[in-house]
Amino acid sequence: MASSPCPHFDHHDTSLQGDQLYAVYEQLRRQRVCRSEANGGFWIVSRYDDVRAALKDNETFASGEGVFLPPLPGPRALGLETDPPAHGPYRRLFLDLVGRPRVTAAEPLLREMVDRVVGEFAAAGGGDAVPAISEKVPVEGIALMAGLSPETAAQVRALTVEMWKTLATDPNAIGPLMGLLMGEVEQRRGQGGEDFLTLLTEERIEGRPLSQEEIGNVLLSGVIAGHETTMNASTNLILELASDRALQERLRADRSLIPAAVEEVLRHRAPVHLFFRTVTRDVEFAGTAMQAGDKLAVLYASANRDPDRFECPAELDVDRADPGAHVSFGWGIHRCVGAPLAQAELRMLTDALLSRGTLELAGEPEPSALEGGHHMGWHCLPVNLF
Repeated sequence: MASSPCPHFDHHDTSLQGDQLYAVYEQLRRQRVCRSEANGGFWIVSRYDDVRAALKDNETFASGEGVFLPPLPGPRALGLETDPPAHGPYRRLFLDLVGRPRVTAAEPLLREMVDRVVGEFAAAGGGDAVPAISEKVPVEGIALMAGLSPETAAQVRALTVEMWKTLATDPNAIGPLMGLLMGEVEQRRGQGGEDFLTLLTEERIEGRPLSQEEIGNVLLSGVIAGHETTMNASTNLILELASDRALQERLRADRSLIPAAVEEVLRHRAPVHLFFRTVTRDVEFAGTAMQAGDKLAVLYASANRDPDRFECPAELDVDRADPGAHVSFGWGIHRCVGAPLAQAELRMLTDALLSRGTLELAGEPEPSALEGGHHMGWHCLPVNLF
């Protein structure tokens, strides 16, 4: 690729919305490494091989100093923002919540929930798929996995939205959601149940019980990440289906293609566009000298559209030979622990929608900017289902 000046890139720029971001990423990829002076300054890697290499080298590019820029106030998310050796034991807690064996065991209940939500949408003939489907399925799914009561689950999404509005500047923004979740924990403590909330109160790390702060952190991180990423991914999925009648017909005729279609949607429109890492030592990476303490933006969404890795990357192609090669769930030791839950919910959602009828766009989708500076979805997605 020809070298050219790096375009300005600020992940908190609200004027960049939806697919506009991919045009910026295309410019960024023209150089292996770019530099932005926004938010205190950071390096940017946007090509597939460089993104994977940075994510794999967690010793040089660490998560323990935070994966957001500017750093969010308050405690860092355990698992997401920890490094070895602390990272492993905390990650195990999240596996107890959304690891593949747990998801497999819960599949009948998850499918029943997805069928109910889609059935309600179909009965109405469609509508705005964001509140009607994309917000409901992931929230109810993670609530089911965690053992939250229906009353608590009903409040999770609204409190998460309110939290994100002020979280960048207010360390108390997590208070209402944290209070709601910890109230459920206290109700389960000592009750001898088998749900995740009860088991979390009995967990031990290095021989000691979890502190209240650790319990709250694990639960808050799991509930937020467990629904927000899949919310964006499910909206992207519905958009792709509603925009392509031929794709619907093909998947309806051959349901075995659904897993590949889900992975291709995850590649084509990544629900999380980027996270940050902190450089731990002076190093030359991708031909650029970086110093200890520098911040590095790792652009998942750009890597997924790298033409050196994916032929015709701007096209949705369910016949790609390696549908799981995308980095939408990250890579290395911090690969999203909730990937099995997200993939299962998206496969079930595709199957349920195809079984209910034909999807078509009923209006112009309303894209969002990078919410919180890192994930991208849609504010509104009007769809008919008939």
